[in-house]
Amino acid sequence: MKIFKSRKSKVLLSIGTVAFTGVIAFAFLLLSDYTAAEESKQKKGSILSFSESFLAAPAEGKVLSYFGPRTVLQNETEHLGIDIGEAEDNSTYAVAAGTVTKVYSQCTENGHVGSSCGDGYGNYIQVQHVIEGQQFETLYAHLEDTLVSEGQMVEVNEKIGTIGNSGNAVGKALHFELHVPHKNGQETAIDPLLYIPMK
Repeated sequence: MKIFKSRKSKVLLSIGTVAFTGVIAFAFLLLSDYTAAEESKQKKGSILSFSESFLAAPAEGKVLSYFGPRTVLQNETEHLGIDIGEAEDNSTYAVAAGTVTKVYSQCTENGHVGSSCGDGYGNYIQVQHVIEGQQFETLYAHLEDTLVSEGQMVEVNEKIGTIGNSGNAVGKALHFELHVPHKNGQETAIDPLLYIPMK
């Protein structure tokens, strides 16, 4: 009888140990998922600390395509910015004061799907900004005309180009990107709608 009780106690102890280990493992997984989510959040939109309305809108009109994954011709792609179209005024404006770091204006034909002119961006402008010690870079693409030159200082709401249809594009729209601290592909792109007053 004592031997039976001893074996029963060992079995219960083993079950308890396994259950406790499972709870710890599950908690660790939840913590890992939470940490990964927070890191992703920091990386994709909570880097700059100024308010949402701090940056001006880069164009009039409405957002036609949003930041993040999207399907184009049955292919899943990562959209590194937003597309703004259907504006009565085709002007493109600097969202903040800064220095023009790059201007490309060699695309003379209308854009089309698959065009590699300007690396697909068509005619585009990049502007480097420093606000409250925070560096970020903006890109304005698929332009018809570029009205600034490299090294030029621009002010917030200054007209820097006109919306067009150059590069890998169909129809007139401004492709706008926001990068921290400098443009370097997908790793530096964050959602512009976190910082500019667009819908």
